[in-house]
Amino acid sequence: MERDVAAWVRRDRNSPSVILWSVGNEIADTHTDAQKGAQILSRLMSLVQKHDPKGHAQVTFCSNYMPWENTQRCADLVKLVGYNYGEALYEKHHHEHPDWILYGGETCSTVQSRGIYHFPLSQSVLADDDLQCSALGNSATSWG
Repeated sequence: MERDVAAWVRRDRNSPSVILWSVGNEIADTHTDAQKGAQILSRLMSLVQKHDPKGHAQVTFCSNYMPWENTQRCADLVKLVGYNYGEALYEKHHHEHPDWILYGGETCSTVQSRGIYHFPLSQSVLADDDLQCSALGNSATSWG
């Protein structure tokens, strides 16, 4: 773990475009086992801070598990939390955790097969007889 974190942090720590260090996306441990998730998250945070001692970028993680208490316990460590498809939680969680900075990590999604067009456009089609998704944007996903 340390070798990987050292490699990407040292490579990019002076880049002006790096404003956040994401140490994970949809990490199951933050949802299923708050203690284990917090240990892993704390370790990753300390490694990032070790290799970027000036703290040019803040540590964060993103999750679609934000409704769950275990994930919120882990989020309380970083205070800078990305929500995947959790826009409906922003107001409630801002009220419950006013010290957190919330942002949308993943906020929209579409699936498309290039060059495949299913009509009518007004009909939402995720799967069709050809097992392709329309490139017209009328193939909505269930997750956002």
